[in-house]
Amino acid sequence: MKIVIISQCFWPDTASVAQHLNDLALELSAKGHKVTVYTSQFSYEDKSITYPKNENYNNIKITRLYHSSFGKKSIIGRAIDFISFNFSCIGPLLFLKKDTGAIIAMPPPPFLSFLALFFAKIKKIPFFYWAMDLQPELSYATGLLKEGSLIGKILNKLNLYTIKNSEKIIALDDQMKNYLIQKGGDKNKVFSSPVWQVMEKFYDGDRLSNPFRIKNNFKDKIVIMYSGNYGNAHPVDTLLEAAHDLKYENKFLFVFIGGGTQYSKVMHYRTNLGCQNIIQLPYQPRANIHISLASADFHVVVLNKKTVGFTHPNKIYGAMYVAKPIIFIGPKNSYAGKILNDNPGNLSFNETQGKELALALKKTTTKMDKYILIGKKNRAYLQKYFNADSLKKKMIKIILSE
Repeated sequence: MKIVIISQCFWPDTASVAQHLNDLALELSAKGHKVTVYTSQFSYEDKSITYPKNENYNNIKITRLYHSSFGKKSIIGRAIDFISFNFSCIGPLLFLKKDTGAIIAMPPPPFLSFLALFFAKIKKIPFFYWAMDLQPELSYATGLLKEGSLIGKILNKLNLYTIKNSEKIIALDDQMKNYLIQKGGDKNKVFSSPVWQVMEKFYDGDRLSNPFRIKNNFKDKIVIMYSGNYGNAHPVDTLLEAAHDLKYENKFLFVFIGGGTQYSKVMHYRTNLGCQNIIQLPYQPRANIHISLASADFHVVVLNKKTVGFTHPNKIYGAMYVAKPIIFIGPKNSYAGKILNDNPGNLSFNETQGKELALALKKTTTKMDKYILIGKKNRAYLQKYFNADSLKKKMIKIILSE
């Protein structure tokens, strides 16, 4: 079967969407399906990086589309990038052959799923909506867009059309699934299937011998790591408050890997507020991420309470895979909160408890053996309930109706 995937980011990008789409495309290709991907010619995180326009990657045909490349420095520039990428997709969608068996799309950008569905309906091709994030709901929740605005009203209608007319929708958790059904999705066509950790290797070496720890001079400090996009859906204020309270405690190091709209806020704490216990590092290549994540002593997972059901903190799976204890900052009634409720001993805080987090971290210094054990239990839990191979097979089964 010919399968078309449309997304602004794909391999070799390091964004979560890109990596999970890559895994899905490889699984579909391995089953003998002809997979074509239409994606951006620019790196999702760094617009100065461009990729070849056409490429054949593991029997996956990739066509990369040109569009504006303002990047994430401003909301307006990012909006223009989103809009121009949507326009770039019109040509490939318009000329899709009717023997295409399925179209798979997801945000970003917000308008893309509707656009793909619109052409899929015209050509009578089944459309599958992989709801990595729900838009425009996420933009409303984070204050990027006003729901009562003209743009908001237009997006609401397009969103409802997508929800009601997709062949199938894959939500990342039950809260997202229930929301989609409440908005008009057919309960027989909306499925819940979380994403998987994307690592294939596991670092089980000595803590102080970890190459990433040595390279970045972490020494024997207790490393509290946030790895991934730190955007509006994942506010880091609580973590920064804790770092500020502990800036004279030489035992702790707060490591931010990645980027996002809050990058400058973290830099402000580091450069202007004297938090020399904070360092910022770029996204790490997928081949090395098992080492970078394993260099931490605690992994931080953050979820804006207003975004529950609209997004999913995928980084929790990577943290559990590398057998590390988790610091969760967010609502306990969220999907991530429920996972940690099944795994006692991990640390949970709400968004206003920066000082409480700092005090809790001070107490960990004499209990690290306990937290090492908690990390091992996290990994065992992940392998039992969120096995990557099982989740990939579940996705394939949903799409192909196997």
